[in-house]
Amino acid sequence: MASSEELLSAERQTLDYVQRLEFHKRGRFVFCIHFSSLRPDLQTQSRLNDAFKKLEQVSKRYQGELFRLLNNDMVLATKEPDMEVVDEVFRQVCNLFDRDPLIRTARDSFVTPYNLETDYEDLLVYIKVLKHRLEREGAAASNRPQAVDLNDPGMVQTALGIESPSSFVEKSTIYSVQPANRLEPFVHEMAFRPSALTDLMLDGVIIESNPAILEYGQRLMERRLLAAISKMTDPWLLPWALTLGVDALASAEFIHFQRDWSKKWGDAEDIRPKFFVRAETLSSDFSRFEFARDYVQSLGFELCLTGISASKIRQIDLGGLGLAQVRVDLPQSQDPDEVLDLTKIFETSMRHFPSEKMIFRGCERLDSLRQALTAGARFVQGKAVDAVHTGAESLAA
Repeated sequence: MASSEELLSAERQTLDYVQRLEFHKRGRFVFCIHFSSLRPDLQTQSRLNDAFKKLEQVSKRYQGELFRLLNNDMVLATKEPDMEVVDEVFRQVCNLFDRDPLIRTARDSFVTPYNLETDYEDLLVYIKVLKHRLEREGAAASNRPQAVDLNDPGMVQTALGIESPSSFVEKSTIYSVQPANRLEPFVHEMAFRPSALTDLMLDGVIIESNPAILEYGQRLMERRLLAAISKMTDPWLLPWALTLGVDALASAEFIHFQRDWSKKWGDAEDIRPKFFVRAETLSSDFSRFEFARDYVQSLGFELCLTGISASKIRQIDLGGLGLAQVRVDLPQSQDPDEVLDLTKIFETSMRHFPSEKMIFRGCERLDSLRQALTAGARFVQGKAVDAVHTGAESLAA
């Protein structure tokens, strides 16, 4: 089994190779094959070795190179390839992993082609970001253990039996407050629903009791969600947002999402997404967050913070973090008849940040929404807000 240091050298070799092609781009195509996006239980050494052998034939035939990266992805470089031949080999490789829904429903997201005459900078960014991410993670060697047990993160993927990440996604709308307290949709949000994992049991052990496995499942699903969204062809009717952890923002899937987005929609500001980063993922690796933040913002996307309780708002330096907005979760009462006084929360929050920087989530009841509007909140979210906007409820006392 290769050591992680030996495998990490593949990222360095790939980056060096791509950099040397800067002045030799004509007729060259590079293909990134994303085996790391497949179900972990399918990423066996036998399948990966078979795939490598098939791709290696292409690299030799078309004067190129083939690199196998630490995360199991492969980078195939070619010169003046016959695309029909290449496509046939990719079809054969896909057939090795056809049990994975990513292959069955979104094959285009499995292989990303780069024409170096037009896409060289995109490829260079992809390799640099991937190398940085893997080096920071200090990931283990790519040979995954075959035994299935609770300590194997791949077991989460197998247990989920995922056909589509959409079944684990919750959608909601953030509203802006207009004059006369009129509520207008601001952005539609998609976020992975962690509770989708908590009810699952593996060998009689509830996943929720193992935070490491639960976090792995969430990171995995967020990255698969990005991969699925990047291949959508229908235009978005309204601005939208995604909630992700730092891992997803620093992933190869995000790079390919951005690339596909730019090709499809260009500079369409009215549907440009914004991203919420989960606050709990910042503390695990702040330098990695800074790297992801700078990259996301360099692409023109807004980055916001979510998952902050009202009691923690004074500890947040939004300007220092370089974020556009912060979303505060309002406390909820277990007693349906109890009316919480949220006045101090709104006053403290908007004394710490301008109202246009604040989003208040958790307006589940009319009384909390009324208090938010009275305090001058500019952005609100919750069941009561949805109900008022649709006319099912009225703000009138």
